[in-house]
Amino acid sequence: AIDHVRNAGRLPLLYFAFGRRACEELTRANAGRNLMRPDEQIRATTLFDTLAVRFGIADQPGAQAMRRFVQGGTAYHHAGMLPTLKEVVEQLFSAGLVKILFATETFALGVNMPAASVAFDDVSKFDGVDFRHLRVRDYQQMAGRAGRRGMDTKGTVFALTSGTPDDARACARMVTGTPEPIESRFHLSYATILNLLGRLGERLPEVAERSFAAYQ
Repeated sequence: AIDHVRNAGRLPLLYFAFGRRACEELTRANAGRNLMRPDEQIRATTLFDTLAVRFGIADQPGAQAMRRFVQGGTAYHHAGMLPTLKEVVEQLFSAGLVKILFATETFALGVNMPAASVAFDDVSKFDGVDFRHLRVRDYQQMAGRAGRRGMDTKGTVFALTSGTPDDARACARMVTGTPEPIESRFHLSYATILNLLGRLGERLPEVAERSFAAYQ
């Protein structure tokens, strides 16, 4: 799949994998690819070293490993990383100096960092209880990163599937379906109230009234 994206000239690629370990394993498996021109390698290494020193992480094992990946044009991004290392990766990606970024879905939230293409390692994920197909809103949030404003006339989205009828139906639903409504899971239980009271004090009623749950 990655060879297809590369041969089609659709790098940089934001590759979503649903698990921290999967992101790291995919990065290691693709670390041998030579995705960078010599001048890009120099720029990427220089920027990485500058940021690593600035954030005080140059001696961290995780940063040293990431430096080797970045030299080849790959990197990973997930919630288990040092926040400063995530910042380094984000800056390199936004500068176009990471050609393939393996990331969990949290990368699709917040800062706008699109790529020429987006790929899904699977169309289902583990939700903490069981495996389920991606929701329409999950798919749209992540797929929406494909296409860089002012650089691409269109974004391209790829998805790896098992080829089963269930996966085919799931893909059709994700692409053409209506996004599911967002429902708050916030519940003011006794334990939650005690926890928030210690942090918010007399502001607790005001904060609760302004929550998404209260709005719903």
